[in-house]
Amino acid sequence: MKAGRPRGSSSFERDLVDAPVSRCARCGSTERLDYRNVETIHGEGRDPQGRPYTAVELRPTKCISCGQSRIDRTWIYCPVK
Repeated sequence: MKAGRPRGSSSFERDLVDAPVSRCARCGSTERLDYRNVETIHGEGRDPQGRPYTAVELRPTKCISCGQSRIDRTWIYCPVK
């Protein structure tokens, strides 16, 4: 079998989206322990950039470099279909 895209399959344009990296507020490091006790809070509103959201995800973690505990917060938008 040859490598690559199968014959007849179409190629299509894909959007390139930059996702923000979680950083420690104290030292700026991106190294962290695994997330634990992830909590999802359902509700509607607008995130700090003004985009709508339907849930907020809170992910507790700890910086490997300096040991600072933190909660990484992500706004999630799942449109109703």
